[in-house]
Amino acid sequence: MVSLKLLIVVALVATVACTPHLRVHHGKHHGKRVGITISAGIGDIFKGLNPSPRVCDSQALNSLLRPKRPKNFNDVLTLLIHLTQGVGGIMDKHYEGMGSLSTRMVIALARISVCQLGAKKFHSKPHFCSRDFHQFGVKGSVQTVDAVYARFKVNKATEQVNILINKYTNNKGIGSVNGTVRVYFRFCLNLAALLDSKYYSLKYFKKMF
Repeated sequence: MVSLKLLIVVALVATVACTPHLRVHHGKHHGKRVGITISAGIGDIFKGLNPSPRVCDSQALNSLLRPKRPKNFNDVLTLLIHLTQGVGGIMDKHYEGMGSLSTRMVIALARISVCQLGAKKFHSKPHFCSRDFHQFGVKGSVQTVDAVYARFKVNKATEQVNILINKYTNNKGIGSVNGTVRVYFRFCLNLAALLDSKYYSLKYFKKMF
């Protein structure tokens, strides 16, 4: 059974990912304001939840347990990725495979939007663009959008999500679940649709978060 804490975390991620006014700017003032909004209380929420290390590594978990208020775009991006890893790691304990997939989809979208399409907008690429994700077998940066899809295994993302949803609902589909699980499954489907449509850009990524 999924806990109330997890419901709060999933709702937080879904809200942040779907709220247009939470735009990330390069200015220190905006970064601090967004950081206060999304970092408050995260440490208390994640205490005792123990996300799976298959998805959430120790660096991400330590960041969530002792969050610092982001001061710039790089800090906000790092927090969002760690938050996604935390939620994915928890959900993967209940729905193995889905937590990993949802996390890989978010990271892939960020790598494409920020590191590929938005590369010219930065004085230097964020550390996120070249960091390793050993739990997913990904090391370093990649040079093309297609390579991001391949490395993070997010080709035909909607098909992958639906296979897992059918697996955990006995082929009854998303309409057969409610509450936290439905919010999370819908969040995964929305991410998958975005990847499959290839409708992304740095501007759109900022609007998402």
